[in-house]
Amino acid sequence: MDLQPHQRAVALALATVALLLAGVATASAASTPLGNGFNVRPDAGAGEERAPSYFTLNAEPGTVLDRRVLVSNGSDKVQRYRLDPVDGLTGVTSGTVYGNRDDRNNATAEWLTPSVRQVTLAPGESRRIPFRVRVPETARPGDHVGGLAFQDSVETTAKSNLSVTQVIRIVVGVRIIVPGGSPGPVTIGKAQIQALPGTSVASVELPLENTGERLCRPDLRVVLTSEDGKEDVVERTLDTLLPGAKIPYPLAWPRKIEPGTYGVRANVTGCGAAQEYSGTATLRDSLVGTDDAPKAAPPTTVVKQQGGMPGWAIAAIAGGALLLGLAPTIVRRVRRSE
Repeated sequence: MDLQPHQRAVALALATVALLLAGVATASAASTPLGNGFNVRPDAGAGEERAPSYFTLNAEPGTVLDRRVLVSNGSDKVQRYRLDPVDGLTGVTSGTVYGNRDDRNNATAEWLTPSVRQVTLAPGESRRIPFRVRVPETARPGDHVGGLAFQDSVETTAKSNLSVTQVIRIVVGVRIIVPGGSPGPVTIGKAQIQALPGTSVASVELPLENTGERLCRPDLRVVLTSEDGKEDVVERTLDTLLPGAKIPYPLAWPRKIEPGTYGVRANVTGCGAAQEYSGTATLRDSLVGTDDAPKAAPPTTVVKQQGGMPGWAIAAIAGGALLLGLAPTIVRRVRRSE
């Protein structure tokens, strides 16, 4: 059963908050075993002691390449997975994420052809799965990102007033570099000051677009100038922006922002030619900074991540995950029980 309008609104708010506060997993997550013992990673090539966590392939237009992924079942149960090519996308907070198998996936995913679409592994079994990469003759220069998504064919449902169906999913990223292409620039749109969805935490939202043909990780510097001339500065290095990516980047502000009209200056470097923005933004209601946000009690389950995250953010994400399965390798569908 599809989500009702009010459920969609709740789902969107929870998903957005989780993405804004935590970011999304990149291809490197693929080398980490899931809780059910299933593991997927690129197969080591000749002379390699250990394969990287995702593929990086250099290829001319018209090239055909054959590669393999290594899948392992570390559990004591038979596991069955379906395998689908998916497109690489840019998350709201930057970083590479991947499409679902039901999406159109008509970009880089079309270059990837796995040798099988279903995988069944006995307890303790490992298997190498070949796949082919066909780079079109018309491929533009620069970076192209897709992935191979392994999704559990067995769904687990917990029933209560709100039933949750959980499906395990893990993606191995495939980055294909066609020679040529220019980096950036990353352009900046009109800034707004607003709360992160569902919170009273301040953010400066800046629409960003990677107009180049290469993926890049830009450096962002934002200056807020209050009506009395005081300046407040935040600098941040973003995660990956794929070519052509357009995101409404929400820069969470560490300090409280009072109501008023502010001058906003921003510049982006590190992705081709430096870009600058200058404008104004008005805030009507006071918002707290991330440093002042309520702190939550330590969670009973700890997930190690790159970079630090305040306790209140973990609590917000955990609450959303209970409804929507926002952990990067889990897909959940929520519906009302009949």
